[in-house]
Amino acid sequence: MDLYNQLTKETFPSLLKNKKFILLLSSSLLSGFSVSIYLLFEQLYVLQQLRLNASLLGIAMIATTTPRVLFMAVGGVIADRFSRSVIMFLSLSFRCLLVFAMLLLLLNGQLQIWYLIAIAFCFGSLDAFFWPARDSLVPLLVNKNQITRANSFMQTVSQLSLLAGPIVGGVILTRLGFNGALTCILLILLLGSCLLYLIKAPAKQVTRSSTFLKDLHEGFVYVIQSPLLFSMTSLFVTVNFFFLGPLMIGIPIIASHVLKGTAFEFSVLQSALGAGMLLGALVTSYMNLRKKRGLITLCLLLLEGALLVLMSQLTIFFYLILVLVILGMCISTINIYSFSLIQENTEQSKLGRVISLSTTVSIGLIPIGYGAVSGALSLHIPIDQIQLVSGTILMAICMFMILKSKAIRSAN
Repeated sequence: MDLYNQLTKETFPSLLKNKKFILLLSSSLLSGFSVSIYLLFEQLYVLQQLRLNASLLGIAMIATTTPRVLFMAVGGVIADRFSRSVIMFLSLSFRCLLVFAMLLLLLNGQLQIWYLIAIAFCFGSLDAFFWPARDSLVPLLVNKNQITRANSFMQTVSQLSLLAGPIVGGVILTRLGFNGALTCILLILLLGSCLLYLIKAPAKQVTRSSTFLKDLHEGFVYVIQSPLLFSMTSLFVTVNFFFLGPLMIGIPIIASHVLKGTAFEFSVLQSALGAGMLLGALVTSYMNLRKKRGLITLCLLLLEGALLVLMSQLTIFFYLILVLVILGMCISTINIYSFSLIQENTEQSKLGRVISLSTTVSIGLIPIGYGAVSGALSLHIPIDQIQLVSGTILMAICMFMILKSKAIRSAN
């Protein structure tokens, strides 16, 4: 046993001393920053430089974000077939080429909306291959006992890029203009590519199916046949439908109609949610719990439903901020625990497909949830009633899962 512990310690050093994990963490941070700054560039360029209307901006944003949903499952199959670090390296490298092409078009005054939309689609498509490869690479670089903490670190850098990326991008655009912003994005992606090139991921044993579709089907069947994976995927499909729409659409409505506030109140509420997510990742990393994570996840989802109900009744700014901070902590912790449980309970040869399929199915219902909330609002149903009903349904679903889903309840 002492020999085993010594070998394990040598093979998987502490996370802060694990060079490969630090390289992966750093490249993820840089990738997140590049996406945040790119989205800000895209929005301001369409509205300020091209002076086009918001509908064309919407098309450009859809072209950037939709490919992640469309190609996430494909990215999972590719991650299981080839070296995951190489896939990430190629994703950032090809995005470097796209940004370089944008910079050339911009310098020559030819970066028009249809070029921008086409490049945005390619940019988003390459991003869809990055994340399944990253999330399935983490268990290859760290000890199984470190996976939860490793995911906490990953969640932390993701939140940092979401919070700080637009601020950094705003400063860059203000100081250096559109040319300077694209140059900075190019340099960030280039640095991220160089860091990924230094990762020599451990070899993995992969049994390749004869066709791409067979690989995809194999991953789907694997999720269906696993009580834990199937239960978690089904649960989060439901959660994303009943929770994210009422929450995210509700925040600006509450800020403007309930609080009678301005953009300041809206930005503070949004920041409170983001700050809570960052705080949740840090707390989860510090605690690094290993037991009853499935039950804890269900309890936190139950708390999310209760907080959504509470949010529907609040009209005081400070209390709303407090609720959103706690909600952000719940969201972050749930994401970390669910990813950790999936990573620890999935065969390495199928991990990319399982993660991508679970994510695709889960996030696929988010736009439908947004549409359902918008439809309810168009029928003059107040947002507080929508949140009250959605939160109550979410609580009922979680109570049912706590009582009936032994697979999740007993998952450690």
